[in-house]
Amino acid sequence: MASLHPEYGARLVLEREAGDAIAYALQVYEPETLHEGRAVLEDRFTLEWTSEPPSWAVTFLERLLAGLAKKHADDRAFPRKLTRWREPR
Repeated sequence: MASLHPEYGARLVLEREAGDAIAYALQVYEPETLHEGRAVLEDRFTLEWTSEPPSWAVTFLERLLAGLAKKHADDRAFPRKLTRWREPR
């Protein structure tokens, strides 16, 4: 299996956690580093990190999570897994 670490930029992986709460395990893969965290989407979403990823990656994740929360607020059909790649901005 190929590595999730990109040559440049960051690969962002969100995996839905089991349970009633809408929560995602987060991984941000940089070329040499892996940052892990957790996001909880309730009335507002919260992000917690074991190590802080670059600010541009956090900003992208915040926008992605806000879009998910808005899109699935009524149907609660949140995706189980999302993978995205972004270059530094």
